[in-house]
Amino acid sequence: MSDRVVTIHAFCSVKGGVGKSTLAVACAKLLAESGRKPVLIDADLTGTSLADGLRLCAPELATRQDGGADLEAPTGRRLSRAETVAARRARADTPWTEIPPPPPFLNDILIHGHELALYDEDLERECTVEPLLWRHEKDDGVAYLPSSPLRADVEIALGWLYRARQFTWIRRMTWLLEGMREQMSDLTDVVIDLPPGMFGFSHEVLALMAPSGEVTLLHLAFHRDMKAGPPGPAYSWLELPIHRKRLPAIRALCRRLVERYVGGSDGIPFGVRYAGARFALSDGHFLPHDGHGLTCATFVLAVFASHGFPLLKIEEWPEREDDREWHAHVLNMLHDHCATQEEIRAVKDERGCARFRPQEVAAAGAVDELPLRFEEARRIGELLVEALLTRHAQRQ
Repeated sequence: MSDRVVTIHAFCSVKGGVGKSTLAVACAKLLAESGRKPVLIDADLTGTSLADGLRLCAPELATRQDGGADLEAPTGRRLSRAETVAARRARADTPWTEIPPPPPFLNDILIHGHELALYDEDLERECTVEPLLWRHEKDDGVAYLPSSPLRADVEIALGWLYRARQFTWIRRMTWLLEGMREQMSDLTDVVIDLPPGMFGFSHEVLALMAPSGEVTLLHLAFHRDMKAGPPGPAYSWLELPIHRKRLPAIRALCRRLVERYVGGSDGIPFGVRYAGARFALSDGHFLPHDGHGLTCATFVLAVFASHGFPLLKIEEWPEREDDREWHAHVLNMLHDHCATQEEIRAVKDERGCARFRPQEVAAAGAVDELPLRFEEARRIGELLVEALLTRHAQRQ
């Protein structure tokens, strides 16, 4: 993860006509005048466009055989103001069924983003956002990504913003922000003009562009005791085989869990049985699914399962000889931890369930394909424990 900070400035309101766009433009221009490198995203997809009010010049794109804009083929040339106006008129007058003709708008990236591999299953391909950005006729130091005011684009956008597909819009904006942060090494600020009354654009998404560069350890320490903070020198970790473009949404869920459970009066109870528990992506609410709570290991399984990434083939895990001894030890710890009698009884009733050991969950970070089968997880987990013990002995 990069240690540089990209700041987001979001302008939003419950109603339109209050000056959001004006303030967003002023903010971006002031940032540029102070020597920073801002991008202004016109995310108010409800029928207006910054390209209508500012003298913006669009990038030139090649066209596909059907006349649509080839979003992967910017020529590197910027259209003049007159050429941009002519291209916009041609786009409005040209009937299209798939991808509209140039110039490119934010709508094209969000709606037809598979051409940029933003949302395609082939995640090894890279999207290229910077060549699609517009500039002011007098180049004020701001890069612009305006929205399209065409009726066909607006109708699709309204369905995203205010009807049944809000999270489609949020997911695609998330990948766009992440792509800009990774590709534009000189980017310092993103100014976003949001739609009025817009639903669901959580502050976690706004925070995706401003990573601190520090590693934070999030873990379920024990019964109703979730902790988050920098890991000590004794900790080690492995990278899971999940493409980096999937990581922003996982980070957002972890932030929700921190806000909901760390340092609060409530928490996630300890529980042995794990049958696919997960968290609600919208607010981090725990969804136990035929279980009572989580262990430190199954907490990790639940986080990734919430995003459709099963780390282990959980149906293969058997009960083992020393699981009952561990279970008895856990019950004693719950007594000492002042768990309620009901909570202790719930864990006691889970006796005989398979135990997912921490090293077996960690083994998922040492392979290329998931989910991991039991025998392989057990074997790799034993090797990880051996390696950690060796390293600990060397430090003594």
